[in-house]
Amino acid sequence: MELGKKAALVYLTDEILSDSTLLESFVSRAVTEEMGFMLDAEVIAGNGVGPEFLGVLNSNALVTQDKLTGQASATIKAENIFQMYERYSGSLQSGVWCCHKSCLEQIMTMSIAVGTGGIPVYMPANQMAGRPYNSLLGMPIW
Repeated sequence: MELGKKAALVYLTDEILSDSTLLESFVSRAVTEEMGFMLDAEVIAGNGVGPEFLGVLNSNALVTQDKLTGQASATIKAENIFQMYERYSGSLQSGVWCCHKSCLEQIMTMSIAVGTGGIPVYMPANQMAGRPYNSLLGMPIW
């Protein structure tokens, strides 16, 4: 891993500049949020050129799954999740699911049909022992 410098530019009003307490908290929060965003974007979609990370979307770690025959577009089925889980070759203890927040409603309501009921595929945080994060088949969703 090669270290690289990052910089942040913060625009401030005269009012914020005149209040040192407000200035410190505002700049600290703004820079922390922006640096976190930049790091997340690079880890997810970085191209690996120079000091930039090779992001998951551009690496061999990415696992994607085609939709099922007859499956409507923009939908997620439990079978899609099972097929991705089956293809995952990493550690089930350290693996994570990454998804856009627009997918969460479908994921949160997903279940495996059993008789007249079902077993949830998604578990909210703290519903499984030792799993403090929202999880899908036991792996955290980020």
